[in-house]
Amino acid sequence: MSRKKVVFFILSIICLVSLSLNGILLRRSKDIDEKIVEENLIVSNLNFQNVAYEEVNKPYDLDERYNEDIKNTNGVTSDMVRVMFKYSALWKAEMDCYYNLLIEKLEEDGKVSLVNSQEAWIVYSNQNNQLIFFCNSSFYGGGSYLTILEAELEYSKYRERAIELMELYNMIRAIAE
Repeated sequence: MSRKKVVFFILSIICLVSLSLNGILLRRSKDIDEKIVEENLIVSNLNFQNVAYEEVNKPYDLDERYNEDIKNTNGVTSDMVRVMFKYSALWKAEMDCYYNLLIEKLEEDGKVSLVNSQEAWIVYSNQNNQLIFFCNSSFYGGGSYLTILEAELEYSKYRERAIELMELYNMIRAIAE
């Protein structure tokens, strides 16, 4: 076996071990915050009927709360990961809310496009995050950075999609008015 193949094989094993350990830590972090997230989801979820304009733009308030909570972690990795997963769940709730609002407003062809788009987005975003994580894991070789990276990827994924769906909803709503 060539030296390149041996090095690649060793790096692959390190990546797999690192991914497994990070997955265990992240699942534990997600479980710890389940109650906190549930409490925030009650405040965060929108009423699907007669949504006021101010409420439609509400998700951006999550950015302010997120930034404040991240500052309060003082750079402690486990606290940062906990905050990222908390806000990841909140952004996912916002994403689901706008998805449902769009489903209610769109005509049948639009609904089919939205469903197909969401299904494709789920596959793409998961695969893309795995790729980013794998490349970083190969480059850095492990460490707490990867735990933070995985949490940040999850947070960003839901935040970006929630805002995208919110903007689409605002567009459709403006047409209807």
